Order: sequence, then structure tokens, then C-alpha cells
Amino acid sequence: MTDYRGYHTAPIREEGNTLDDFSMIWPEDDFRDPRKGAQYYGHGGSERELDVESARIISQFLGKPDSVVKVYRSVPIDADNKIHTGDWVSISQKYATKHGERHVEGNFKVLCATVKANEIATDGNSIHEWGFSPIQERTLECKVIGKVHSVKNDVSFDI
Repeated sequence: MTDYRGYHTAPIREEGNTLDDFSMIWPEDDFRDPRKGAQYYGHGGSERELDVESARIISQFLGKPDSVVKVYRSVPIDADNKIHTGDWVSISQKYATKHGERHVEGNFKVLCATVKANEIATDGNSIHEWGFSPIQERTLECKVIGKVHSVKNDVSFDI
């Protein structure tokens, strides 16, 4: 089941757009202080806490292409427990959960996998959203994090 993936495609790795080297997207100095990166490139408003979390994660991987980072993805409950090349992922578990609440119809789960910092790419649209783009195409077997989430009437709760 992949029809939930939508039409908005995740970015692919190119020079200067990965977690370890995003120099063609954002000035690296803006993330040496995560609060600055969150202020300049975060979503703001009620997302401020998530912005700081993601900016802090980004700052930890600058210049470290082989360092391992956890990525998260919300998927419908009946989707397989895999992240495929070209899938959107988040570096924030909280953001992935919020994304599921907003964009996945019905019950959903949050998947978690570890990847190298140079295997996720950004188009600069969001500090929270990245594309899984390894050098060689592959699929990740994932753990399901937390509980299954059920969304009814725009309210999320654990079941």
C-alpha cells in the first residue's frame, strides 16, 4: 500500500542539501545556534517548540555525513512498516505524530528508523521534513514507535 504517499514528492540528495551539508539551502552559520535556525526557518507560532527541537538536531549533524540519525514517518495503520527511497521523513518524532494527525486519514502509526546524515535531503521548505535519499535505492525495516493513533473529529488519542 503506497497510495497514501501523495503527489508532493520528497527531495532527492544533491550537493549541499543533506543533513550533514545543507550549504546550498540554508547558511550553515544560522544553525550553529539552534535558536537562530528555528527563528529563521521554523514554522513559528504554536510550532516554536518543534522548530527548536529540529534546529537542534540539524546543528548536531553539520559536517558529519556518516553519523546516524533517527527518522520518523507517519503512515496509515494498514501500511507496511517500511520507509522506502523517496519517502518523506521527519527528524522529529513529535512532528511526525502531528503530521499524522493532520494528514493521514483514520488510524495511523509512526515508524522509526536510523539512517546516515547524508541519506536525507531537504528542499528548504521545512526544517522538519526531509526526503529519504540514500546513494543506492533501498528500503528500511522500521519499528513502530508508541501506540496506534486514532483520529476522530480532529482529536487524536492513544488506543
